[in-house]
Amino acid sequence: MEITATFDHPGTRVSRIVINVDPADDEIGDLTGLIQRGRLEAFLRLYGGTHAIPADDEDLYHLLAAIGFVGNMIRVKTDHLLLFARDMRGLSWRTLSAQTEIPATTLRERVVAVRRGYAKAGMWYDSLGFHKDDPDRAEQHRLIREGAAD
Repeated sequence: MEITATFDHPGTRVSRIVINVDPADDEIGDLTGLIQRGRLEAFLRLYGGTHAIPADDEDLYHLLAAIGFVGNMIRVKTDHLLLFARDMRGLSWRTLSAQTEIPATTLRERVVAVRRGYAKAGMWYDSLGFHKDDPDRAEQHRLIREGAAD
């Protein structure tokens, strides 16, 4: 993925942004879906504007749906990245909290919830990488992980 920004003058606000996406950057089509459904545009419109006033009720509903979807997507992606960082890379709760600006207790609750979901599907991370196996084995790994380090 390549993002290029053009500025009218150095140090001023951006006047043009171009995003080039390689197919490898969007293996499961999430970015494509965000663009096709107008969700990326709505997110950027709301994020970039201090007074993003909807034009009418239809625009308001579109913005609410889009920002809700993008917010949920970011939360899911963040939680999975936190699980990876904790279980595969061994980052401490303190480090994760400092990097994300999320309280450590909240991070722990979120990681435990994602870890349980992974275990039900027979998946887990450890220092050797990602594994997909029998759900019972994944559950054993989860119990060991939560009992020992969390």
